[in-house]
Amino acid sequence: MNRTEQKNASERERIVAETYPTGLAQWLKLNRITECQLAREVGITPTALGNLARGRTASVNKRILDAVAHRTQLSYDQILRPPVEIESLIATGDHRIDLCLGSIGKYLHTPEMRDKCRRYISPDFSCSGARYGKLGQPSVGWDQMCALNDMQQPKQYTTVLAAASWYTPHGIARHDSRILHTYWRTVETSPTDDPRYGDNFVAYEWEQSINEMSVIDIPKIKSWWWDQVIDELRRDSIAPPTARRATRASAESNATDDNVLK
Repeated sequence: MNRTEQKNASERERIVAETYPTGLAQWLKLNRITECQLAREVGITPTALGNLARGRTASVNKRILDAVAHRTQLSYDQILRPPVEIESLIATGDHRIDLCLGSIGKYLHTPEMRDKCRRYISPDFSCSGARYGKLGQPSVGWDQMCALNDMQQPKQYTTVLAAASWYTPHGIARHDSRILHTYWRTVETSPTDDPRYGDNFVAYEWEQSINEMSVIDIPKIKSWWWDQVIDELRRDSIAPPTARRATRASAESNATDDNVLK
């Protein structure tokens, strides 16, 4: 970036910061909702909401933040900080997509998946894959996909994101791409058997690229294509018994860790 481009970028950031002191202020503007309307919806005073939107946080408490976050679907960071200061995280280049993938890993094989991850799902969502084709189902919707992934006890399934890479054909920039390629590893544990694991490739198509999203947009998955890298879950039969027990204990610990992939 040359000096002129740097100067222009800095000027744009200055204007955004002056116009929108917080991400909440930008959300109100883009959604055409007044401070009084939102305050009434979440059950707080207009003064408290106005202070929050202007970045005056001395009187803000967790109850107010929780109410606003639930209604707007913004994180605390997005509510409180100026849009230009909201930083991207490591895996994909955008913290919102990282959080989405973290939720998928945490809830994929649980009954909570349907509701916990629905905020990231497009109304036009479809899931497809080679295995669905073999069953005569070219694609399934969100609710059906969640039902198919809901694995019952006593077995437990821990799913971990192994890699993520944006599909960038013909020199397209990473943050202009809407296709994200990912590899996941699922570890199956049970009280009686040795752990088994399987690897899956998943391609996500998003409604918008990172560069197309505003700072307050929630990423939405439009399509989900997957295939299993191997035909079936494999047992960790090469490792000695002590190593297998350690692997099982680690997987069981991760299955109950609320911070998995966060």
